[in-house]
Amino acid sequence: MKRFVIVIIIVLAVCALWAGVWLFVASQIDTELAALESNDGVMAPRLECETRAVRGFPFQFAPRCEGARITSGDITLAVNSIYGTALIYRPTHMQLFAEGPAEISDAFTGSRQQLDWESLRASLRLSGSTIERFSVVGEELVWSDLLFGDTVLGAVEGAEIHLVEGGEGEAAGSVLDLFVRLEGAGMGGLQIANGQATLDGQLTAVPEMALWGDPRMAALWQANGGVLTVRALDAVAEGLSLSASGEMALDDNGLLMGSAEVQSQGVVERFGDFSDDPMAAMLLGRPDDEGVYSQTLSARGGQIFIGLLPMATVPPVF
Repeated sequence: MKRFVIVIIIVLAVCALWAGVWLFVASQIDTELAALESNDGVMAPRLECETRAVRGFPFQFAPRCEGARITSGDITLAVNSIYGTALIYRPTHMQLFAEGPAEISDAFTGSRQQLDWESLRASLRLSGSTIERFSVVGEELVWSDLLFGDTVLGAVEGAEIHLVEGGEGEAAGSVLDLFVRLEGAGMGGLQIANGQATLDGQLTAVPEMALWGDPRMAALWQANGGVLTVRALDAVAEGLSLSASGEMALDDNGLLMGSAEVQSQGVVERFGDFSDDPMAAMLLGRPDDEGVYSQTLSARGGQIFIGLLPMATVPPVF
């Protein structure tokens, strides 16, 4: 009988200790969410929730933010619900989910756009304080302009974005390989249907995750010598194809610099008589025997050049 009582006492003590640990960690998560709400939305993004809670006892931590609003400068992102979950014995692997639609508004320009989806989820796996893998997968995404009614700009049946740790030795944690895939893409305004695209790239000199919300993030990346390399971009749709590769970085003034080699087929033909216009050769290069256009794009001091011709100016990032 005594042994039975002792076992009961031990079980109750372990349960009480487990519950205490869970409640403590849950309160810390809630404190972090409250700290995000206290940000000014200018120097650091602000997350506001109509209601928030941390659930999942006893084996999970599942924070949930209903009626979420994320503000950064003039940009506001409103989402119906954002929630996540992490197992108590595997806290470095988190699953994230969002319920749409999401509305993006710009107080400066007055623009309002919406992204809706059937399913949108993400997975984050950490190795210490660095990303081991971050993935976002979405299904049936629809992008619309809400400024004048509800105009569909484009839709994608499936989308995937993956960031994978790509550094070794001293570069571990600061190099991320980037992979993107789009399937079933369509844009009525550009007569694009059944489009598919893949991107294979790499980001170097990525700052620590703790600094990702810092408004100086881009400046820190530039100061570290960060480079975005596009190893291969390939896009195909009915009657057209596009491929590109190159590198992009920022100069000391936050202005874009870099270069890219672009090949296209079927793009000029989408614009009627434009193929006979001398401007076509200037913008896309001249076609080879198979009808493939090749051109070099470059950026210096924030100006975009097509060949030697300046075509556009990109404002400084910082």
